[in-house]
Amino acid sequence: MSEYRDILDSYWDSFSQAHRVLRESLKEPIVIGSRVEGEPPLKVYSVSSLYSVSVGVRLKAGHVRFMRVCSPPGWVRGDGVFVDHNEVYRRILWAADSGGTLTISR
Repeated sequence: MSEYRDILDSYWDSFSQAHRVLRESLKEPIVIGSRVEGEPPLKVYSVSSLYSVSVGVRLKAGHVRFMRVCSPPGWVRGDGVFVDHNEVYRRILWAADSGGTLTISR
C-alpha cells in the first residue's frame, strides 16, 4: 500500500513543481505580432497573460491554432478540442524556443 502512496506523492510533487514553473514570469515577454495591420501585439509574460485575452481572439503557435472562448477551460484548438491556458502557454513557449510561427488576430 505504501508503494501507491509513494507514487501518488511523487506525482503531486512533480505536478506542483511544473505548476510553479508555468506561473513564473519571463524576464523578457514573448511578443506575438498581429496578422491584422495596425493591431497591437500580444505580450506574454506568463500563463496569467493569457487570462486577459478577449473572447474570439485567434492565436497561432507553431502549426497549432487556438481561439479564446468564454466557456471553460478557456481555449479551443483548431481541431475542436477544448484546452486550458497552460496548454496554450506551453505551445507558445515551444514555438518561441523552436523559432516557430507566433501570430494573433482579434
